[in-house]
Amino acid sequence: MINVVASEDVIRELVVDATLLDEQQVIFAHEAGDRPDKPFVTIKITAITRIGTDARNVSDSAGDAEIEVVGNRELSVSVQVFGPGAMQFASAIQSATQTFSPLDKLRQAGVVFLRDNGMRDISAELETISEPRASLDLVFGVASTVIDSPGTIDQVRITGDISDRDDAVDLTVVDPS
Repeated sequence: MINVVASEDVIRELVVDATLLDEQQVIFAHEAGDRPDKPFVTIKITAITRIGTDARNVSDSAGDAEIEVVGNRELSVSVQVFGPGAMQFASAIQSATQTFSPLDKLRQAGVVFLRDNGMRDISAELETISEPRASLDLVFGVASTVIDSPGTIDQVRITGDISDRDDAVDLTVVDPS
């Protein structure tokens, strides 16, 4: 399973460090409440995509079967910047994804920057004034691990016809340890 909250937190930290905005100016797009004063940044994970096929590792410790399912995921993250200097803030975020300190913080949290899908000027007209806005789509890689404990079969009963006779055979699975 992916720790989405931890991934969001480290991505938010990257944005705060890159823009030098106060932490209150960098919010998650799904938060309720008032928007901060401009300039501000919103972050939203828009998609989590499985990459390839997950690996399944079966282990048997003390007779309890466990299946560890491990796979790679891509987190698509939309970053929106609102207010004066929007394109400059978006450019600073884009540049931070290529510098060692932010990448190391991401790595320590189990998140890897993969690519960006470009920066766009999405400024909008609000009544009689233009509001500067910028959009940046980032893609990060994370690992997903899930432990499945399906249990074991302790006893099996097999019945059937043998030479026109109805016999029942009890079969008990014995732990070899």
